Amino acid sequence: LQCEILPMGDVANRYGGEVLRYGTRDKLRTGVELGLYNLSFWRWLRQERIEAVVCNSARLSLALASGASAARVPLFVFLQGEGTVPWLKAASLTLCRRMLLIAAGLRSEFSPALLRLHGHKLRTLNTGFRFEPLEVAAERGRPLRMRWGLADDAYAIGLVGSIGQRKGADLLATAAPQILRAIPQAHFVLVGHTPVGQEGFARELERSVRQLGLEQRWTITGFQDD
Repeated sequence: LQCEILPMGDVANRYGGEVLRYGTRDKLRTGVELGLYNLSFWRWLRQERIEAVVCNSARLSLALASGASAARVPLFVFLQGEGTVPWLKAASLTLCRRMLLIAAGLRSEFSPALLRLHGHKLRTLNTGFRFEPLEVAAERGRPLRMRWGLADDAYAIGLVGSIGQRKGADLLATAAPQILRAIPQAHFVLVGHTPVGQEGFARELERSVRQLGLEQRWTITGFQDD
């Protein structure tokens, strides 16, 4: 397996919508950087005889679309509902060969006019899970419950993923008191690490948990390799 990294310039590679707030000078610099990047990307696609390009966001697909189009390589986009501004998603759908959605409901993020033109490109690919019978799962989970201090009858509600703003763990904390009124034996478990740049979010989440009095009902395990 051969891996090659084509670095993008710092101005064009800013994240979190910062590029959209650029002034004229930085917008021009971004255009130049993206143009040069797509030229390198086009050369790489031709040299390696790549047959398809897959992107995991609308934003990334726009950064690669010109190079893929020039090389006549189909562009596939995996849209996860990451909150991209509407015109970015619309442009991505227009430029790609196929767009994969993790849920059919994401079709509603596109206008009826755009769906009439490009709706045939959309495919829903639901995330699949194979669940064990409840008795088997309960037995396998008992050591974890002991490790995390959960009673056998605790109703575990959790998140497996990074502890960052886009995952919505803060919304779970806000909803926790109402959940506990309906399910008194509920316990909340977050399994995952805190990505670089999200440390402030993690600290604010812990502060919210303390203010809501949830310390005994809230567990953050950190990264787990099993």
